[in-house]
Amino acid sequence: MQKKHTGLDDEDKLSMSATINIPLRKAVTEKRTAQAWDELADRLSSHYTVRGDRNRQYVVDPAIFRIIGSVEGSSILDAGCGNGYLCRLLAKRGAKPVGVDISKRFIEIAKQKEARTPLGITYHVGSLSNLSMLQDEAFDLVISNLVLMDVRHLARAVKDLQRVLKKKES
Repeated sequence: MQKKHTGLDDEDKLSMSATINIPLRKAVTEKRTAQAWDELADRLSSHYTVRGDRNRQYVVDPAIFRIIGSVEGSSILDAGCGNGYLCRLLAKRGAKPVGVDISKRFIEIAKQKEARTPLGITYHVGSLSNLSMLQDEAFDLVISNLVLMDVRHLARAVKDLQRVLKKKES
């Protein structure tokens, strides 16, 4: 019987002694997450059109817009807005968006785009688990598009996102 070839030589395989025993939750910090996104911001933004990247343009955003329907006059928080492309799309549909992102560089890019083509969008640098820059019950809708998987303190973020949402009347 012939041995199945995995493409790796034995010396290329990681041994148990090479494993680093640092719990992931302690190794990942908001500061490291922000730095990683800052480092990627220019490169990722260079691949975006006004409608985002291909995945967002053809897969994610059509689903989002189908779900949310008309946004005319709605206050919307784009939680994890990146370079602000979705805020700009929402503003062009009549919404009043606010964007928050942990990456200073992404927010710089978003603000530059807003300065070139003003749409009334406000942007903030900040963690989704500490939205103290935003008032209670300020938004009709929160969108967090492909973001929550990178949030270090998810339970706190969900609580703060709930805090900034307007309460539904029963």
